[in-house]
Amino acid sequence: MKKETKKKTSSDEVNGKKGNVTRKELAVAINKELDKYIIDNK
Repeated sequence: MKKETKKKTSSDEVNGKKGNVTRKELAVAINKELDKYIIDNK
């Protein structure tokens, strides 16, 4: 269950990966949250 990225650092691990996330990862996370929100509010 390890998703290694090239930019991954130990500080990212500590911060719950809030540090240097890529734009793609950010977009995926946002889309997941939006999907959840849309489903919850149907």
